[in-house]
Amino acid sequence: KFTFFLLFVICMPLFLETNIILAIWLKEVPSYTVIFLRLILITSIFDAISNPLIISAMATGKVKIFELIIGSILLLILPFSYLILKLGGAPYSVFIVHIFFAIVAYIARLIIIRQLISISLKEYIINVIYKCVFVMCLSIPLPLYLKHILDDNLSSFLLISLTSVIASVTAIYFVGLDISEKKYIKSKVLDYKGIVK
Repeated sequence: KFTFFLLFVICMPLFLETNIILAIWLKEVPSYTVIFLRLILITSIFDAISNPLIISAMATGKVKIFELIIGSILLLILPFSYLILKLGGAPYSVFIVHIFFAIVAYIARLIIIRQLISISLKEYIINVIYKCVFVMCLSIPLPLYLKHILDDNLSSFLLISLTSVIASVTAIYFVGLDISEKKYIKSKVLDYKGIVK
């Protein structure tokens, strides 16, 4: 959950302002670069939130079946990407295939991990997936609205980026975190203030 929240705070302004970021960086933006970057951001989030599940599986020492099933699923990315491109799919369709199989692999990891460490899928869905989705739904509307009504320029880039960070951090704190997590964050902030002083 924390991995998702941290990445989401960073990735949302990058996702919304991909056009202007690439325009500033590259001057002339090649075809498909914008959608490539956006799909890579989505892929990186899925890969990152899967890491704790991978570490949990490794900790049990029973990784043979885990690696076999997940590895087999991820290997399907290559032939399916080739098939879609052969059938005339756009270059970015490779990333869509990757995201699809990353989701399938994530679900498979959850099912396998449930057996390895007796995790409650119901609790995981409520405390992790539901909260992550809820935070996303609360954070996106305002920056997206500003993106819709404002022109692409440096001022709007700064405003939308700032709004994205504030909206996501606010939603994370008030909706994404439980009481114990809020206390932990507060204690870390107070410790940091003490070090600064």
